Amino acid sequence: MATDTAAIQKIKTLKGDAAKIGGFHDWFAKAFADRKHHDKQGFGFNPSGSSEYYAFKTTVWFYAYAGQYGSSSVYSQLSVSDDKAVNAAFVAALNKHQKLIFQTMAEIMEKQAASLRETAESEIAAMQAMLETLDVLAEAGA
Repeated sequence: MATDTAAIQKIKTLKGDAAKIGGFHDWFAKAFADRKHHDKQGFGFNPSGSSEYYAFKTTVWFYAYAGQYGSSSVYSQLSVSDDKAVNAAFVAALNKHQKLIFQTMAEIMEKQAASLRETAESEIAAMQAMLETLDVLAEAGA
C-alpha cells in the first residue's frame, strides 16, 4: 500500500520557495556585489528586454463591482481611460515595493506550509490512534 506524501512534498516546496523569495534581495545583493566579475545583473517586475529570464510568471487583474439586493445585476465600480498608463504605474508600484511584496509572499507561503503541516500531523495522529486500537483489539482477542 502506497502512502500519500503529496502534502509533505507541498510543505517542502512552499517552505523552500518562501525561503528563496523572502531572502532573495539580501542574497542577490551579496552574491553579485563584486562588479568585477558580474557586469550584467538585474531584477524586477516586467523589465524591458529580460522576459526570457523570468523566475515566475503570473496574470493579475483588478476588479471592483457591486450590486443591490433584489437585483441579480452587478456593475463595475472602477474604470480607467488609459490601460497602458495604469499598467505601467502598477508595474512601477510593484517594483517600488518589491522587497515588501516578496517578504509578504514568503510569510503567506510559510503560513500555508504551517497549516498543511498541522493537517498532516493530525492525520498521522489519527492513523497512529487507529493502529493502537488494532493493537488493543488484538490483545483482547488473544
